[in-house]
Amino acid sequence: MPHYAYTVTDMSGGKSNGTVVSSSEAAAVNSLINNGYVVLSIKEIREKKSKAIFTLKIMDLLTFSRQLAIMVDSGVNLATGLEVLSQQEMFTQRFRNLIRNVLVNIESGMSFSEALNNEKAFDEIFINMVEAGESSGTLAETLEKVADFYESQKKT
Repeated sequence: MPHYAYTVTDMSGGKSNGTVVSSSEAAAVNSLINNGYVVLSIKEIREKKSKAIFTLKIMDLLTFSRQLAIMVDSGVNLATGLEVLSQQEMFTQRFRNLIRNVLVNIESGMSFSEALNNEKAFDEIFINMVEAGESSGTLAETLEKVADFYESQKKT
């Protein structure tokens, strides 16, 4: 499926940039509008992005994994959990934008692991663990294990 780069504004007037994978430009625009954004521009990307130009902070990954695990375990659906986390001030603005991009990709039909991989910011361990959790139906438990892993990395 084609990738689209977009610029949007939210209801408070804040601008965001990102990418979305969708079957068509119209479907990408509809997905963004359904998420409460006003689309300023959208353009098809001909080539996939290379690896991330920034690394994620271990503390962001640890907190994100732990909080999402708690929400999923308590019955909150994944999209709602991501929406809540994308508004948390404890994360950097860059990380919140990344979560929003993942949410947009999920709502356009990608699995969680595909959406994470599409952003080219999450490491292979995180993506592969999420994929395993999705396929086995144990996403909450897997996210807890991921959080434990990053916690041990932080201590090291």
